[in-house]
Amino acid sequence: MANQEVRLRYKRSLLGPFWISLTLLAMILGIGLLYSTIFQQDAVEFLTFFACGILAWNFLSAMLMEGCNAVVYAEQHLRSVPIKTSVLASRSVYSNLIIFFHNALVVAALLAFFRHELKPVALLVLPASALYILLGLLWTIAMAPICTRFRDIGQVVTSVLQVMFFLTPILWRPEFASERPMVTDINPFYHLIEIFRAPLIGVAPTATNWFVSTGIVALFAIAAFFINAYTRKRLYLWL
Repeated sequence: MANQEVRLRYKRSLLGPFWISLTLLAMILGIGLLYSTIFQQDAVEFLTFFACGILAWNFLSAMLMEGCNAVVYAEQHLRSVPIKTSVLASRSVYSNLIIFFHNALVVAALLAFFRHELKPVALLVLPASALYILLGLLWTIAMAPICTRFRDIGQVVTSVLQVMFFLTPILWRPEFASERPMVTDINPFYHLIEIFRAPLIGVAPTATNWFVSTGIVALFAIAAFFINAYTRKRLYLWL
């Protein structure tokens, strides 16, 4: 289902999903060079920081936004065939994973062009990516039925993510808020981004980063269990 969705989305397109990757590349180079000048940072170092952060953010935010509408998007299928929410969640996460791999190739090429050397700590990206996927699945299972019942919640999530993009150290470094560490410490997206970005730039994420990130996943695991049990028989009435 996810493969079909991606093929249809880019049907008769010469580059297919790589159009998103090229847009990401243009964004990294344009905004990265601008903000490195504004903040008086080394251009290559800041571009590396920004590229790794925006790669993680795009993957995470896309799963959260599309996860809210996973049931609504499958309304035509659900009216004729009963499909579990977990299947729809897998479809949503997998389609975003395909786009993520396309974007990752562009970022990898950019890092190679900058001659950025990956350290052994970069292997921590693998458990971070697995945690993202698990979070995307649990988030969709928990939120998709609620967003089907209350359609405005999806718009609220999109608006909140737009604001959080600027409040999370992606365009700016965490050190800029060192005098007010609460700006980053209480931001769950900072910890989620850091477990992915930090290994790529050669720094191990802190124990707090991992604790908060796994705590968020555990929270949505509990929410997914109870919400799925409550909405299983009501879901088709809300379509």
